[in-house]
Amino acid sequence: MVEHADTGKDRDWSKALQDISPVFEAVRPDSSWADRDTVRQTAKKVIQNLEQDLTTLQGDAAFIFSVKNDAQDLARQTSDMLRRWQLAERSPSLAALSIFAIRNLQINLPPEIAAAVLTGSVLGEVENTLPYHNNMHYKKVLLQVIRLVAVHNSIYEDTLQALDDRQVGILLLAACIHDLGHDGKGNTIKGVFEQCRLEKRAFELALPYLEVCRMSLGDMDTLRVMLLCTDVAPLGDPANPVNQMKSAYRYHFLGQKKKLGPLNLDEELSALEKDSALTMMAIILHESDIGTSAGLDYSVTTYETGLYKKEMGQAQAFPEDVVDFLNDICQRQMLSDAAQRLYAANMARIFALAEKEIADGNHAYPQPEHSDFLLPHHAGSTGGKNKTIN
Repeated sequence: MVEHADTGKDRDWSKALQDISPVFEAVRPDSSWADRDTVRQTAKKVIQNLEQDLTTLQGDAAFIFSVKNDAQDLARQTSDMLRRWQLAERSPSLAALSIFAIRNLQINLPPEIAAAVLTGSVLGEVENTLPYHNNMHYKKVLLQVIRLVAVHNSIYEDTLQALDDRQVGILLLAACIHDLGHDGKGNTIKGVFEQCRLEKRAFELALPYLEVCRMSLGDMDTLRVMLLCTDVAPLGDPANPVNQMKSAYRYHFLGQKKKLGPLNLDEELSALEKDSALTMMAIILHESDIGTSAGLDYSVTTYETGLYKKEMGQAQAFPEDVVDFLNDICQRQMLSDAAQRLYAANMARIFALAEKEIADGNHAYPQPEHSDFLLPHHAGSTGGKNKTIN
């Protein structure tokens, strides 16, 4: 059992990380993912670098809590920061990002949620070297969760739709572990499709740790549904988990109860029909999952697309791949008010630039390591024609 202490914004978070070390001693991880010593060493490294990471974030990332600035300017600042992270020898940890959010959002987490967030932030740092679904992806998703929460709670301040501290904590946790143990193989193995294979794996890998943190069954059920709702396969299928969740969002928040009637949800997602707060949390997690790829800048989108195609074993990415992503996964829109404010105009521009490059010949993008995004003066946001670099 982990002994819980103060969980407020002024807490000694380095000590808090040290205090959860019994969690990593108590659990023997699934051997297909990691061994116990690897997890312990990961926790040790996170603790060693925490203060430096927090200092870096304080000087580098305060803008992410801006709720009234121009979306294009915020996207530029976010893209520039992600470039620095990508090029640096080491980027701020998930734990540092989570603590930075807790302090700046001024939230006071229930003890078991605080322990779970810290634990999940360590699990998400266990090395994953996939081209796309790697540790940096987890950080990008957590970053976007923080941005969306800040804007959402500004829009809905003093209303029932504002997210409370527990809900924000669960969102932070979900971002840290949503692709835990991803193997880069998708949800179809040897020609057999298994709905939510990877999403269930992520939850199952984290579950024994969350139990030691004394996370309640209700909160773990909430977390599990949120993770399932990040599954976008089969692409374009109205019955895939993301699209079922989006139907629930329209049902609760876009005035479509009378139009839609009872929702025909899978049993594992049925809680969405009665729980509007869960639905809001699920849409925020999903839109955070796609936000970096779809809602910042064309150069970022082409870079992310190249990484994804590389993970899928394809040699190159093309403008038509961006259009397919924005059509099939994003449906060319964000649904939550926060995501519309942060990403919608950027997404429209990204789509238009990709269409222009298709018209110009659909030339392959540079390899990710040679992408416009990583160059000091990237041309992606201006829509310059890409040259193939093998």
